Amino acid sequence: MAGKRAAALLLLAWCCLGAQAIDTALWARDVAALMGDDTKPASGGANPQGILQTHQAANPASGIKVASNPQAQPVKSQHMYAWTGPVAAGDGQLGLAKQHPILALSLQTMVFLKTLGVIREIKDRRRSPSPSPSPSPSPSPSPPPPVPEFFVQVDNGQFISGVNVNNQCRYLFPAGFNKFEFVEAGAGAPILFDAQLKEPGLTGPATVRRMLDQAKSSGLNLLRMNAFAVDSQYSVARQPAGSGTPLVFNEGVLKGLDYVLDQVQQRGMKVILVFTDYFADGAGGPLQYLAFAGAYDPTSPCSGSTSPTCDEVKAKFFTNPLAKQYYQQYVQLVIERTNTVNGRVYKDDPTIWGIDLMNEPRCQDPSICSPVAAPTLIDTWVAEQSAFVKTKDSKHLVTVGLDGFYLNPPGSNVNPFPNTYATDWVSTNTPATIDFLEFNTYPDQWVSDPNNYKSFAESWIAQHSADAKSPLQRPAIIKEFGAAQTTMTLDAGAIGGLKGGLYFQGWVQGTEAANFTLNINGGRFGILPTDPVYGTAVYSELQSFATFAKQLQARGDQQIFTCPANKPLLAPVFPPAPNCPAGYEGPNCADINECVRGTDDCSVNAACINTPGSFTCQCFLGFTGNGKVCIADVPAQDAIADKFKTEGKVITSSFSPVTYPSTAPGWVYDPTETSQPSQSRVPVDLRGCQLACETAGEAGALAAKEHGWGWPPAGVAAAMKKLACSGDSSCRGGHSRQEVPSQPAFPACTPLSNTVCTSFQYNEISKRCELRSGECPFQQQPTTDAYCTNPRFLPDVPTQQGTQQDLCGRVVSYYRKVYTLLPGCNPIP
Repeated sequence: MAGKRAAALLLLAWCCLGAQAIDTALWARDVAALMGDDTKPASGGANPQGILQTHQAANPASGIKVASNPQAQPVKSQHMYAWTGPVAAGDGQLGLAKQHPILALSLQTMVFLKTLGVIREIKDRRRSPSPSPSPSPSPSPSPPPPVPEFFVQVDNGQFISGVNVNNQCRYLFPAGFNKFEFVEAGAGAPILFDAQLKEPGLTGPATVRRMLDQAKSSGLNLLRMNAFAVDSQYSVARQPAGSGTPLVFNEGVLKGLDYVLDQVQQRGMKVILVFTDYFADGAGGPLQYLAFAGAYDPTSPCSGSTSPTCDEVKAKFFTNPLAKQYYQQYVQLVIERTNTVNGRVYKDDPTIWGIDLMNEPRCQDPSICSPVAAPTLIDTWVAEQSAFVKTKDSKHLVTVGLDGFYLNPPGSNVNPFPNTYATDWVSTNTPATIDFLEFNTYPDQWVSDPNNYKSFAESWIAQHSADAKSPLQRPAIIKEFGAAQTTMTLDAGAIGGLKGGLYFQGWVQGTEAANFTLNINGGRFGILPTDPVYGTAVYSELQSFATFAKQLQARGDQQIFTCPANKPLLAPVFPPAPNCPAGYEGPNCADINECVRGTDDCSVNAACINTPGSFTCQCFLGFTGNGKVCIADVPAQDAIADKFKTEGKVITSSFSPVTYPSTAPGWVYDPTETSQPSQSRVPVDLRGCQLACETAGEAGALAAKEHGWGWPPAGVAAAMKKLACSGDSSCRGGHSRQEVPSQPAFPACTPLSNTVCTSFQYNEISKRCELRSGECPFQQQPTTDAYCTNPRFLPDVPTQQGTQQDLCGRVVSYYRKVYTLLPGCNPIP
């Protein structure tokens, strides 16, 4: 849905399954024992690093009271609600927490924060002063016997799966979360937008592990994620030869999907893969596929006010043959892909719960979609694409990914607004190739009057639950929740109906939303535990919901039955585990880059250098230590800083880019291969930028000084040639040995550029550093502030409120006080 990333999260408070009611008094005692009383911090192993979800930015919720009175009514705290009342046999009621969708997008440590605490992979924790040699890879022990795994199937309107090889089954009730940018995170992209890496040394793969550990410990069992990168700079698919030509795919980004799937499998959880998103305008969505087909020009981007509008352009995706062909090519590529981490073929991997054709498809071009009649354009596309998926993958379930709106009564009577999307939740889900159903619940976004949130949500959910039972007779999931006060029924024993839900979206400590979203710690996508005002205010409330999730899964596991005779289970899978030496993985035993994975123990003030099967740590220039402990040499750093000068302006002369050194602050590995060679890959402070320029310029400057050369030597720079560094472990990450003809060889290794760093530009807002050489410091102009147009969101208002101009750039040039100027660079009289 539009503006979905401003949407709220689901708080799962499951009260019973089927005819088995939860003893509320026992539950209350258990939770009270876990959390302690109102005046004390959470007891036992509870970690106080919770994440706040509130409706008002000014006053955090006072907390849910855990009632042991079996006649208790739904308890209302200041801004949150939880059902603690009586549960009649067969009710299966769910309690929803009333939360603001803007602040609710980061449940990460809400439902997630387990009682044993958040796993923190802080880089400079317990370190010994001993050196850090690279350990030699050693063979791994033989893997343990494989454990049987089973695909999720639908039988008689229920999710079922095998338990063991003795033909025993269990019902599955999904309780989980969405994650928007997990492919990029799993790949190790150095910069993320949706969950910016704020903790020093934190990597994307480390956030994946943290997130999944929190989810698993809270009893969650299902992740819904994009199977593509949403950020255009990390686009999985590219078309270098122009529109209409074959696509090429970024293997480095796809490996991020491999990694997430492997980590999910290791925790016994499952994944719904979303193959495209109507709103993914940067990459992976209809606009990109239309551009590939030559039906859209991204250099003249559409908008809501252009003609045609973006919605009108996107409508063509559902009928453009070439665009649909490119979409199917990517679907097939993923389905038939072999996971580079664990060797599993995707279509044979039971870790995958199912496939989501498109997140929230819709058609809003009146010339194409009107008059609205069945079958609609979307219905035809869904039938076509779901049939295609089934021809390539017969083992996994398929769903559409709808918002849940109706065209026809009685469903259209509960629509929150007139449906102009040309989708109908019943007719669009009708094809036999659709195995299960999804819909959203966002009353805070869809209903203008807060007094009507509860009544709308109840009628909306009840209608979908009824339609899922008849006529569709399939299990339904609330795929995205905007929680508002209400009570709903879980159709545990019914043929079809509501079986579970997922919240949007999970967040993890150490990350932060874009700074333009809200002027509070954490941003629009949720307040982080480190927030000084709200961070731990409602931790006890959030823990109670985690307790419910655990109880849900435990009760489902107790209902073991003989698998249906009329629908034999798919054969259990015993995926082989690659037997690789330590430091290697996958079917080909490829080297693991511990620096990208965040499994190294290098200091945050050191460069992590990947080596075959291992890694080494090297302190940055200006620090002393063994690589695991690096202490700032302040006098040395001050001396380096004193070599550079600025007038607070920007040099405007021509220049040569200098390769950013891999042993300097601001450089990290980029498996996506999208970083600019002369720029820092992660934010770096000014001191780090100075150290990087000195690191890049040190070898060449020393050589110039030793031999009395000007720099660069006249007539020599163009003749420099690179020599191989084979066997020299000191040359890595874009470095190479170089020599100057007719001059003594340069010491050690120097950057691949033909010059050393004599100046740099530093963006004081984005904290990015670019290294340069050959600039003329006498050619300068005043710096100017750069502003970016961003969505505007306000506290307590769930939808976008227009746009705003945010400061996003202020570049200042710094140059060496002493270096040989190039001809023509003269002081201004």
